[in-house]
Amino acid sequence: MGFGPLIFFSGEYAFAKRWTGILDFDGLAGGPGRALDLAVKVRYDLTDRWGFGVGYRTLEGGVDTDDTYNIAWLNYLFLSVSYRF
Repeated sequence: MGFGPLIFFSGEYAFAKRWTGILDFDGLAGGPGRALDLAVKVRYDLTDRWGFGVGYRTLEGGVDTDDTYNIAWLNYLFLSVSYRF
C-alpha cells in the first residue's frame, strides 16, 4: 500500500440564471487497488459573492491483494455555503 496519483476532472454548467450544475471526479483504478471520488452538485447564487448548494458524493476504493483486503464505499448528501472574493 502507498500513495498513488489520481486523475481529476471538474466541470460546471450554468443551466439557468443563478443556477449551476457541477461535476467533480477524482479517480484511478489499476493493479490491486482503486480510488473513486465522484460528486454531483447544484449551486444557487444569491448574490455575486454568496451561494448555496446541495449535492451527492460517493467515495469508493481500496485494495485487494493476497496479503490485504480493504474496501470502503461511502455515500452521502451534503449542503454547502460559498463566498467568493
